[in-house]
Amino acid sequence: MPATSASESTGDVIRLEPRPRSETPPPRPGAGAAPAGPLQAREVTTWQGFDALRGSWDDVAGHMDFASPFLDWEWNRRWWDSFAAGSRLRILAFESSGEVVGIAQLQERTHRLGPLRVPSLAPIGWEDGGNQPLTEHLELLFPPRHRAALLQALAGWLRRRPWAVAWLPSLREDDRLPRWMAAHVVARCAAVPFHHRTLPETWDTFVSGLNKSMRDNVKYYPRLMVRHGHEFTFEVATRPAELEAVYPLLLDLHQRRSEVRTGVQHWNYLGLSGRRDFVANAMTRLAGRGEARIGVLRVRGEALAAYLWLERGQTMFLYRSGYDPEWSRYSVALVVALEALKDGMRRGIQRVEFLRGGGQLKERWDTETRLYRHVMLARAPRLARRLLAARAARVPTTYEVG
Repeated sequence: MPATSASESTGDVIRLEPRPRSETPPPRPGAGAAPAGPLQAREVTTWQGFDALRGSWDDVAGHMDFASPFLDWEWNRRWWDSFAAGSRLRILAFESSGEVVGIAQLQERTHRLGPLRVPSLAPIGWEDGGNQPLTEHLELLFPPRHRAALLQALAGWLRRRPWAVAWLPSLREDDRLPRWMAAHVVARCAAVPFHHRTLPETWDTFVSGLNKSMRDNVKYYPRLMVRHGHEFTFEVATRPAELEAVYPLLLDLHQRRSEVRTGVQHWNYLGLSGRRDFVANAMTRLAGRGEARIGVLRVRGEALAAYLWLERGQTMFLYRSGYDPEWSRYSVALVVALEALKDGMRRGIQRVEFLRGGGQLKERWDTETRLYRHVMLARAPRLARRLLAARAARVPTTYEVG
């Protein structure tokens, strides 16, 4: 590990709150050309069909305006292997002139609501009511230039099939839903920000462009460590075997971070063995393609903090981290993030994604923001709204009924 020093054509718009700063990356050149002919929905309901879809899946995912490892066939197939118990595949491959141009990667589940058995649809990767501890970037594979046509085709498929509840993940603030689909919206989750920013060519330019408070912190804490006799190194695991070797260390530091009861509360996203195993498998596979790294901050051989990030092209995705609370006075969580960014920038990384969720720990980097919102549809919207409103009156919910 290298070390470095210190008609249905009319639609309704689902709008979210205004963004203080926003940027939607422009579509990639030639991405998602408009369908050449009518869209046909082909249902994939077996794992063999799932496997056969791999090439088309990754081609479509590569044409998304925000491509990430979380949208890959590999990530979703391994998630299905790990967490699909009790669910059934309902993947929709939308084809035009024999070519797959969009995919709704759905699964069907059956839930009990009192004496009733309620069939529901949700995307593969869906967990905890839309809170995504593993698949942080989750959206239907509808490339931008024909997204409207794909939403229209999905609405047509939903009208013809039996279901009670369906979740549409990560709708954007100006997504236009077909009228029938909009009429069946019964709940909306709170808008979730995705913070990101571009990275300049040099570290000095990056630091000088930060706000004064952050600029001072970036300079102060590494110097404080050195001034107090804590010269540090930053080791980066890049090969699958190297990541496997330091992964237990990351897990320990991630858990210790979650046990801190002062300041910002951090969750232990990898506390369950199934999630730990899934991430271990995913990161080693990605490392085999040069798309996953773990950086470890050490003083005299002792690990103080660690960061796992993923990469795609010239973008890095800060995924999971941890630190030793006994070193909090040196803000080692910040220092390890700085070293990860330095490592990426040295290799030509031009963009950093902080993934889902907001707060000062992300906003302090002078980020820009995209907003996404999960939306719930119901086959019987009036009944569903009444049931959801009654439930919301009894217990806290993460969605707005209406």
